[in-house]
Amino acid sequence: MVAALALGCALGARAESTFRMTEMNRMNTESDLGKWYWGMTPGFMWFEHDMNVRNTGYGALHFGYDYDRVFSFEFGALVAPSIQYNKHAKHGEPHWSAEGLSYEWTGRGQMYGLYTDALMHLDRYNRWFDPYLLVGAGVYGSTERIFGDNHMAFVPRLGVGVMSHVTEKLTLRADAIAQCLVNDDTEFAGGFEVGLVYHFGGDAEPAKAKPVTVETPQGVRVDTDGDGLFDDEEIALGTNPKNPDSDNDGLTDYDEVRIYGTDPLNPDTDGDGLTDSEEVKIYGTDPLKWDTDGGGVSDGHEVLIDKTNPLDPKDDLLKFEFGMLFAYDTATIQPQYFGDLDKVVEVLQNHPAATALIEGHTDRRAGSSASYNKDLSVRRAKAVEAYFVKKGVDTKRLKSEGWGFEKPKVKPDLIKGNPENRRVEVYIKGVERPTIKR
Repeated sequence: MVAALALGCALGARAESTFRMTEMNRMNTESDLGKWYWGMTPGFMWFEHDMNVRNTGYGALHFGYDYDRVFSFEFGALVAPSIQYNKHAKHGEPHWSAEGLSYEWTGRGQMYGLYTDALMHLDRYNRWFDPYLLVGAGVYGSTERIFGDNHMAFVPRLGVGVMSHVTEKLTLRADAIAQCLVNDDTEFAGGFEVGLVYHFGGDAEPAKAKPVTVETPQGVRVDTDGDGLFDDEEIALGTNPKNPDSDNDGLTDYDEVRIYGTDPLNPDTDGDGLTDSEEVKIYGTDPLKWDTDGGGVSDGHEVLIDKTNPLDPKDDLLKFEFGMLFAYDTATIQPQYFGDLDKVVEVLQNHPAATALIEGHTDRRAGSSASYNKDLSVRRAKAVEAYFVKKGVDTKRLKSEGWGFEKPKVKPDLIKGNPENRRVEVYIKGVERPTIKR
């Protein structure tokens, strides 16, 4: 069960990373293709009591444009095909008669509206939880006089919402909206919508450059993919002369080779869990440094797991790393490591509010089984957790997980293996780190 959860976390983190890259490409492309979207959201609207209009369902269509990574703008239309109201009660009267009898909903009509909204995304690159604020205005109309004594009302709109991006193009969406119906009187109506959004018009990929031909003293040189590297250079490097981004990490081969010095065949040159493009364009970290701020925790761990700032060493969690050797196919801790583990126990005992995350890692060789190594790493992390509990640390303060060989510290040697990758790491949260001098 734990292994399955750990695998799910790893796949989720990679899916999250892929999504952020797709969104970044969508936001940064020179073309507007891929920034346009439409949505369909059924909803439910409830009205202020004295309007004498029955709460009703409706349907809404949205047509929108992602201006940048924060703001989107939408044009929308809604229709409530069958609204019920009380013909016998005047506007402002309650639903109940003086005798305590409920007025009947004897009238029927339709309501429709047009509006424009601006959305401010609070965490655009979070795949599963992309919250936003909404503000806008519109005009609603009705076949009956439900807006006071009028058929029309001006409607300021204010709301909150969240998107969950199922794929790069298909998104689930939910909105809660407060609306003021302004005419000869001002009434309140609330709305709740749940629906789908679909991005169209592009594949959210960087536009393909046109082939470039340059005549030099050595002859004619061709740059088929237009990335700035000639085909003969790309062949020597091993990159694809027909693909401007051979490793599909969001940086062109030219940028990786000429500007950043990263590996154009490896989307994560420093192996910290973030793609080279994410480091350069989103987080401002160094794609050649596993730990940009020197605080002891990798950039990827800070961003994807700890949610700390990879450019600030002071917020890094306190990390202990043990290159523990276990007997083959066992999770039994050997006595020579007890002293090192006791140091972690001492820190936890001195900081009763601190919590610890224990991660197990294995190395990888040719033919290594991912599922077997995942299970082995989980068992070894749990062995360390059990040791801490035995020493008096409350189990509620501890969490263990195994990553198998998914997060190597150094590039795997598939023939000899890597002792550096066979390790247990403990990350302690709630302990103030000393200032790091540089």
